[in-house]
Amino acid sequence: MNARILLSFLTAWLTFAVPSLSQAQVIVDAALDSADILIGEQATLTVKVCADKGQRVVFPEYSEEQPLQTGIEVVRTNKPDTTWLNEGRRMEVSVRYLITSFDSTLYSLHPYVMVDNDTMWSRDVVGLRVNTVEVDTVHIDQFNGPNGPVDDPFTFEWRYWLVAFLLFPLLALFVLCLRRLKNRKPEVRRVVVMPPEPAHRKALAVLEQVNTANLREAYETISDCIRGYLHERFGVLTYERVTDEILAAMHDRLTPQQNRLLTDVLTTSDLVKFAKYQSNHAELEQVLEGAKELVRLTLDHEAENRQPKVTYVKVGEIELARKRRRWEVLTWLLGALCFGWLAYLCYEIYYIFF
Repeated sequence: MNARILLSFLTAWLTFAVPSLSQAQVIVDAALDSADILIGEQATLTVKVCADKGQRVVFPEYSEEQPLQTGIEVVRTNKPDTTWLNEGRRMEVSVRYLITSFDSTLYSLHPYVMVDNDTMWSRDVVGLRVNTVEVDTVHIDQFNGPNGPVDDPFTFEWRYWLVAFLLFPLLALFVLCLRRLKNRKPEVRRVVVMPPEPAHRKALAVLEQVNTANLREAYETISDCIRGYLHERFGVLTYERVTDEILAAMHDRLTPQQNRLLTDVLTTSDLVKFAKYQSNHAELEQVLEGAKELVRLTLDHEAENRQPKVTYVKVGEIELARKRRRWEVLTWLLGALCFGWLAYLCYEIYYIFF
């Protein structure tokens, strides 16, 4: 029975004591950047805490009601700075206090922190000596008088004027974008339809570029050009027909002179291409001029004088929605830019006059 009670007691003691023993020691250090100051001067008190990861470290907040120590005032408390140690198992947290004093004496500072709701004092007590300012009590009539008025020189800053003038075009663009977004009327686009190039112009341009150095190639170019011209000018199928079929189809559409020119051009070209007819440059020049003359005699005067047509087309809903989204993005960007520009201008004005 006694053995069982002893075993239970040991188990309970190990349960509550061992975890606390396994935790590493909490270390609190304090240091001053200057141990000797004059009345009203400031010094920095650094408090460092080294604890395990997961432990809750709370630094005290000092004020006039709760000073660091009687006679010591805390001017500013910086934010805690954490450094991880031992591969993240330990942490070092430090806080800097900017302190001052207006009483000349020797202070012994012993700061503390709260770790897991326990008060942990620093290992060392740091000393701060505050010295008074020496006053000449012998020559009391020798003192410097007040300074005279100081002229504040005026310096022209061109950037203020630049910022102010650039704000107006930005605001104008912003207002223009807003008005464009408010306009929900269907958008109509003006489209100018240019007339097609007349067939005789294209044919004459090709005939002017004929290479007369190669006879066979020149005749092939002339024949193909005239066939394409007849198809585009009169709507006759010429590429899939032989010469006799083309002449028969064009007989009633052309004058006798034009029929003779067409017969001479197509027949001579076929003889050179298929019958191996030996032509010469003089005959080639004659056929080429006949082709040009045929084109000039059969040109379409109405096609020559056609004017561009202007039509108005409604913009589709999808394209209109895309354009509207682009305008919305542009409006937001200009609005943000104007707001930032105006805020900067107000800041500069406040900085100058206040």
